Amino acid sequence: MTIKKKLLIVDDELADNLARALMAQLIGVDIITARKKREGIEKALQEKPAVVSLDNYMPSDETSARIAPYGTEIARAIKTALPQTYIVGLSSAPESLQKEYFDCILHKGTDMERYADTVREYLGKAQKISKK
Repeated sequence: MTIKKKLLIVDDELADNLARALMAQLIGVDIITARKKREGIEKALQEKPAVVSLDNYMPSDETSARIAPYGTEIARAIKTALPQTYIVGLSSAPESLQKEYFDCILHKGTDMERYADTVREYLGKAQKISKK
């Protein structure tokens, strides 16, 4: 029996979230989405995705309109609780992310083909780990 891998997409920009979710559907991945810091962490802990695609700048919760660079904070929380989860960071300022919490960092403007290849790569690595 093949276990379908999950991808959690955490991005407050609806258009980016939908574009990445559509791409993930096309490559046959179960998709979970979140648009806020707290929601992203909670969904990661509940769903235990193989890969998390994480934007850097977003609001912290439903009541906050303040956008801030929470990417590293979210990645740290997920890596601490779920160390085998792969995290792909997305940022228009990649140098602002603390690299030790990310398996890969892409510029937010990266084309969908490269993004899809990156997601496939880490899903493949996750599949190998789950077979051990």
